[in-house]
Amino acid sequence: KNIFLICDRDKLPLTDINNNLEVNIHNSYRNIKSFWNTKTHLLSWKRLEIENYLLYKELLIQNGLFPHYNYNGLNNLDWKEDIATLDCKSITHPLYKVPKYDEKKLDELIEKIPQEEISEDIEKMYDFIVSKLN
Repeated sequence: KNIFLICDRDKLPLTDINNNLEVNIHNSYRNIKSFWNTKTHLLSWKRLEIENYLLYKELLIQNGLFPHYNYNGLNNLDWKEDIATLDCKSITHPLYKVPKYDEKKLDELIEKIPQEEISEDIEKMYDFIVSKLN
């Protein structure tokens, strides 16, 4: 009864993503939201790509990125647009895609992210999907 379309933000302006990560769809495209008794939900991450959620302070420091930040004052990277839109594949891919995708390495990378640095978007996306399934 529900279809969830979850996309990377790419170049979508933040103003087109509401608080629960639903994309504001122009009225001329509203007909894609509901068909054959099925409700479609178009969601978007607020960061450029889902891989940007793998970034955490220590990883940025190790790679010498954004040296002007006082990382001690940052609890969460959600509000840093330059981090949210960073093309981070050159940082993240070597950690879990060498020589090919390795789920165990990805799990290890995720485990290194301090709990307080996990993005609110992850929880928001989960809560939204669960709320529509009940």
